[in-house]
Amino acid sequence: MKQILIIIILVFASCKTKPQDIKTENMDELDKKIEEIVTYATEGLPDYSKMNKLPDLYNIIISSSNCKYEVLINDFPSASFLDDSQGSVMSESKGINFSLLSSGTTPIEIRLLPPTGKKNLNKYASISVKIEHIPHMGRPEGKKNIWSYEMPMLEKNLPIFIHKDVFKVTVPFEINDLDDAINLTTMDSTQLRKEVETQFASFKDILEQGNEIAYLEFTRERKKIGAIQYYSTKQELREEMTTDVQRIQKSKLLPLPDAMLKLYCNNRVVTFENAETLETYFWMDDGEYLFGRTIYLYKNKKDGKWHVW
Repeated sequence: MKQILIIIILVFASCKTKPQDIKTENMDELDKKIEEIVTYATEGLPDYSKMNKLPDLYNIIISSSNCKYEVLINDFPSASFLDDSQGSVMSESKGINFSLLSSGTTPIEIRLLPPTGKKNLNKYASISVKIEHIPHMGRPEGKKNIWSYEMPMLEKNLPIFIHKDVFKVTVPFEINDLDDAINLTTMDSTQLRKEVETQFASFKDILEQGNEIAYLEFTRERKKIGAIQYYSTKQELREEMTTDVQRIQKSKLLPLPDAMLKLYCNNRVVTFENAETLETYFWMDDGEYLFGRTIYLYKNKKDGKWHVW
């Protein structure tokens, strides 16, 4: 039975693996592209490889039962459990720096959905969520919980349960790319879907063809944002992109599901999701794993072009 991974373009992997050799006739071109994006992504950033004391990380820790869930931070998908085919109990811990934009008050929204085949949540649905601050990038000493939520027992059956709150973070960056993003609700809905379909079709072609150069170019802006959020060194970026390209080269894109257009980040970011399951739209098979590829887009009001968020 194949294992399942979800790899989101926006997420910088917190664990680094040594890439294997890549077989390609365009190695020189590929190396040049990787170095070009490494330079672009790290321009203006500190050299973290030479720092003894590194900036802080934030994790989310979730335990749930008898429900599916989505967690949004800064109105952006940060954690989810939507495939309950193996059971409705879930525990996970993951980094959330990819959802952080600046220091200060940060909104969080927890959405609970009924198990597959059920119309409503019942009194047995439960979820607990904690935000954990890890000082000095991954060192366990000194880590502490800075926010937590424990869902009360439901007094009546509900089709959805939503809890909203805020927590505070301190990070050494401020990302304001979305300040220039169009509010997508102002666009004609038919035109919006048509333009998003065009962008997703381009990415589909890249995945089907295993075009590593085009893949790196398509995702270059996200690499820069990720390098800022996760304090990446140049070598870490090289290894990540090399491993990423290798996985794309040896994998097959699975048939696409019906697409549902979904807006995030206060209607400034858009993606396609599986219309039936609400899960990742692109899935690939490398012979051992099934893994998802999720892209998020925004339209810049200055240049009128779509960009990967």
